[in-house]
Amino acid sequence: MPFNKKLILAVPYTHALSHISRPLSVAKELRERGHEVVFAGESPKTEFIKAEGFQVLPIHEPDPRVLFGNIRDNRLRFADDEEIERMVEADIALYRDVKPDIVLTDGRFSAFISAQMAGIKHAAIVNVSSTEYRALPYVPFFEWAPRRLAPADGRFRKALDRINLAVEMSVFDNVMGVFKRLSKRCGLKNAVTATN
Repeated sequence: MPFNKKLILAVPYTHALSHISRPLSVAKELRERGHEVVFAGESPKTEFIKAEGFQVLPIHEPDPRVLFGNIRDNRLRFADDEEIERMVEADIALYRDVKPDIVLTDGRFSAFISAQMAGIKHAAIVNVSSTEYRALPYVPFFEWAPRRLAPADGRFRKALDRINLAVEMSVFDNVMGVFKRLSKRCGLKNAVTATN
């Protein structure tokens, strides 16, 4: 079977080393297997990527003081609609220039929608705690339930946690409704929400 070399565009949130290190490890393995990997980002931490011999193209990223400040303050609305739309526009402009076969992201929360809009395959590295598969809710609504009725490892507690998680996700998706609005406006087949 002939080798099918791919061009992969890696777009981590470069203001956080954890978001750089994971795709950088994947990119090194992909390069070893003969694929071409190009990165995008704007923070001074892109020097870590360049030191590994990868090209880094510029792309707009949210200001880390604002983004991390919102996250630390437990704001469900971690970025405003204009920021999300600006990121999506930057993504699409970059896709047009690079013409990647696949977009690989870590912390680039606009990529799921922008890749669909551009018709490009997308893979994301995501903390499980940021997905619907996390075991524990962020805001425990049912802490009032007595432990003798709902022990931590019991079926009833697990059911409460699943309900809790569903409520959290619904609230979060509605607070960050820009993803649904963009999905509808662009006529995407698979609607994007803040939690996917």
